[in-house]
Amino acid sequence: MLSKRYPILAIILLVAVVLGSCAPAPAAPTEAPAPPPTEAAPAPTQAMEEPTAEMAAPTEAAGPDLAGMKVAFLFPGVVNDGSYNTLGYNAMLDVEKRFGLEVQWNERVPPAESPRVIGEFAASGVDAVWAHSGTFFDPVINTAPNFPDVSFVTYAGLLMENPPPNVWQQLNLEAHRQMFFLTGVIAGLTTKSNVIGFVGGIELTTYVEGLNSFEMGAKWVNPQVQLLRVWTGDFDDAAQAKEATIGHIEQGADVIAHATNLGVYGIVEAIEEHEGVYFIGKDIDQSPLLPDRTLCSMYIDYSEAMGYVLPKVAAGELGGVYVTSLANGGTKVTDLASFIPADKAAVYNTIKEMVTSDEINVRAAAADVVGTLPPVPQP
Repeated sequence: MLSKRYPILAIILLVAVVLGSCAPAPAAPTEAPAPPPTEAAPAPTQAMEEPTAEMAAPTEAAGPDLAGMKVAFLFPGVVNDGSYNTLGYNAMLDVEKRFGLEVQWNERVPPAESPRVIGEFAASGVDAVWAHSGTFFDPVINTAPNFPDVSFVTYAGLLMENPPPNVWQQLNLEAHRQMFFLTGVIAGLTTKSNVIGFVGGIELTTYVEGLNSFEMGAKWVNPQVQLLRVWTGDFDDAAQAKEATIGHIEQGADVIAHATNLGVYGIVEAIEEHEGVYFIGKDIDQSPLLPDRTLCSMYIDYSEAMGYVLPKVAAGELGGVYVTSLANGGTKVTDLASFIPADKAAVYNTIKEMVTSDEINVRAAAADVVGTLPPVPQP
């Protein structure tokens, strides 16, 4: 069992060694912290709206030569967590190489410290600050007016009205709805007990909406499904995540999905200790953690977003909107495991095409699980 061969700490250390061996040391800003604002920064408005189809962007924009462009990245957790922070870090490495960027970055930035870190980065002479977490939204909105020549990128679920003109909003709500809906479909098709489970960290809007879509997809293809859910309040607490997973399994769950970072290692350990339980990965292809138990993985491809936004910034567009979706490659679900029966895989693949083409509009269907969805395709 995994608990004997790879305890949680050992797995985390193994991932840290593999990823950390090729990671440069964080380059913290060396200049003085940001000066106090000369005028009060506007508090972020709560007025939000749903993104529209017209906001969706192509996967990459033509733009100027970006060689030497200076971009700072901050991550809320460790970049070798094998999950959300690794996803953003790998995207940073991709665009650094692709465009010849000069990057600096900082990891393990808690929300309380993020205003200082964002301000220091902005004052250090960078062209853009990329804040890789929805928890950095308010600090970005409040800091951006103090540095009008620096572009800031932040993640949001819904569109903020009248943001500072030098803020790019990456809207991830649609992506979460789509990818969670599809993984819910595969959970509903493959469960034998008709009980599926979810373990999350913090109840962010995108994850709550995603989980609702996960349940909708599962119940659409299998009306008998029951969803068990637990929010631990911490993306990185592997012990709590393991305890929550075991609780789901003891109540009959045989498919477990998640929205955690380091917490995933507790989930993996719990699944490994119980036969007949399967796993849905998130943020990167997590099938190597459970090769014989992973149905698929879902993730947002931040390199697509960076590949679109950064050329725009270099061309002088310091603010704007990018909407991640299946159609523009901003969100992805990996290929299904080969052990999934062909008839179930065929149904899933048909549904995936329908969601990608917007024949099934997950946003419109969210208000009515049954009434707005077409009949389930047959193999």
